[in-house]
Amino acid sequence: MLVLAVSNSYGQLLIGIHRKQNTVYFTSGFYARAPLFSVGFAKCLHFKVGKIYDEHVTLFTDFTSKSNFGNNNNFKFTYGGQGYIRISHDFKILVRKTFTFIRLLTDNNKGSYLGGELEIFPGIYREKYFYAVHLYYGDSFKGHVVDKHKIASDITGWVSPRMGTFMTGLNGGYFIRKNLCIYIDIDFYVVRPKNPISVFPLVSEYAGINYIF
Repeated sequence: MLVLAVSNSYGQLLIGIHRKQNTVYFTSGFYARAPLFSVGFAKCLHFKVGKIYDEHVTLFTDFTSKSNFGNNNNFKFTYGGQGYIRISHDFKILVRKTFTFIRLLTDNNKGSYLGGELEIFPGIYREKYFYAVHLYYGDSFKGHVVDKHKIASDITGWVSPRMGTFMTGLNGGYFIRKNLCIYIDIDFYVVRPKNPISVFPLVSEYAGINYIF
């Protein structure tokens, strides 16, 4: 039942937007040979904490759906925020923190999971394009599983998935217009859950586009 229950981020990095600007975005790709898509909305605000932090912060929420066009499907709601740690000129570190709610449906079971993820993107961010290394850790904290056929009582009820996952990869984007950015991401799984019934691909990839207004 824990198959694909871990949090995985498929949203855009949401760069290029400034204070009080918004963006809508769409992402599509493949995960374990299953197509997925994500749509979302974000708004950029400015946060200043004395002399410690004085940067734009982007708050966002998105919806992701994965389907194999059968009965094994899941969807995920994500909300969180991201902001830069400015290092030198165009080199910055983007930090992204999210919380997730995942709903997973299979032939025999259905489950709901709460999770979270932390992502770090050190890279070059310029007005026209960006490229960065993607460092990711995600986990599902708590879940509730229901056996549809009421046969396996041992997997029904509250569970602690323990699906901690580390990934690393490359992320890049290009602004074809000032308010229109296309982007791609390729991730490689470094540490995957040891749970024998979990299924995680070695590589996942997606591409998308966001519109700034």
